[in-house]
Amino acid sequence: MLTYFYSSTDDLNVATFLDPALKRVWFERPMVEGSTRVVEELDAGEVEQLISSVQDEIQQYLSLPLAELHDCPLQFWKVHQELPALQRMARDYLAIPATSAPCERLFSQGRNLIHWQRYRLGAERIRACMMLKSWIASHPGQRLDGAVAAEDVETADEAWELGLEIGPGL
Repeated sequence: MLTYFYSSTDDLNVATFLDPALKRVWFERPMVEGSTRVVEELDAGEVEQLISSVQDEIQQYLSLPLAELHDCPLQFWKVHQELPALQRMARDYLAIPATSAPCERLFSQGRNLIHWQRYRLGAERIRACMMLKSWIASHPGQRLDGAVAAEDVETADEAWELGLEIGPGL
């Protein structure tokens, strides 16, 4: 049912509807009735109970007060677990980045990490390195407990004296 709904509705309209601060901006009663009609047109024999629960969720969601514009929509859906179908849709639609720039940047950084000398790194190690690099970039000047910042260590000899382990290829 949700697959049919996803494919038959414009992504921007769905994302707007699922933003608790904007849910009523673009949608008037005909839009809500149209969405309900899409659900009703599905095979009623198989999903009758599901249809009823989704309709109830939509009505319950619309009856909630509007959120503030500065509130995070994903945080709203994390709190409102009593609307599971809409919550799943919100995670799918509201997590879409507005541009592809962050993804392209990530691939470029990944290419710098996985060059010909490191092509044997496993997926978990690559993921850990990328996450660590992201964390370090977003927290300048902070250190992990007991860690020494790279700019504080000028040579391998100095690292040895500090008792730091230096792993191959990382």
